[in-house]
Amino acid sequence: MRRIRTIAQNYAAGGGWRLDEADVHPALSGLVLRYAGYEERGSRPITRCEWAVPHLPVIVNFGDAFAITDTTTGSFGSFAAGLYDRPVTVTSSGSARCLQFDLTPAGAQLFFGRPLGAMANRILSLEDVLGPAASRLVDELEAANSWTDRFDRLEKALLARIGMAKPAPGLVIHAWGLLQKSSGTAPIEAIAEKLGCSRKHLAASFREHIGLSPKTAARVIRFNAVLDGLRAKRAFADIAFHCGYADQAHMIRECRAFTGLAPRDFAAQFLRTGSA
Repeated sequence: MRRIRTIAQNYAAGGGWRLDEADVHPALSGLVLRYAGYEERGSRPITRCEWAVPHLPVIVNFGDAFAITDTTTGSFGSFAAGLYDRPVTVTSSGSARCLQFDLTPAGAQLFFGRPLGAMANRILSLEDVLGPAASRLVDELEAANSWTDRFDRLEKALLARIGMAKPAPGLVIHAWGLLQKSSGTAPIEAIAEKLGCSRKHLAASFREHIGLSPKTAARVIRFNAVLDGLRAKRAFADIAFHCGYADQAHMIRECRAFTGLAPRDFAAQFLRTGSA
């Protein structure tokens, strides 16, 4: 039996929301980070700042469309996001029901069947990414009679698509792994040297297959390592030191760049919602 955990919820008079999460099949390790189910009810719109993360979220929507504000504002039902180096604002009508699954860059290239360069800093409808397969996936998942059944059906679709696809070049996957292992602190020059290529070649490969430069990807990865310190409610100066920032001011600048918020405001939102 699949285990489902409630990650966060917030109910009050007039409505609220709940986020549940499920375990991922071992065969998808390193490709899919999580499955989550989100339900929201109420009469007022809910707006959240979504910060830059080192994974690609996919939303399969069974409710009202979301308004997403980046450089422009658009309305999206089911959609996929590329890797971002800045925050976006997501607003729901107050009534939402959707499934989210988060892909690593390696998993995203397999699932989407394409390099990720053209998706960087962009939100695309699921149909634009998957073609006719998108509506079939949405219909099948919406028809499920429980979240457990829904996650099982999603997993079957993921295993099928990923099993048939061509992976990203090993150079890119290995470099991404080294950045993740170092929590974004490994020097790019040292990674290129270890992999036997020039920094210029590594950067070009990243932009084609990841969407961000190695340096920007490293910054996003390092900022997301800050979240462990926030969960532990450690002092900002201590978090900055352990995450390899030059000083607390450096971390504050990165927080504003990736979340649009000051650290204290971002920490309050993060600890309240518990998830990107």
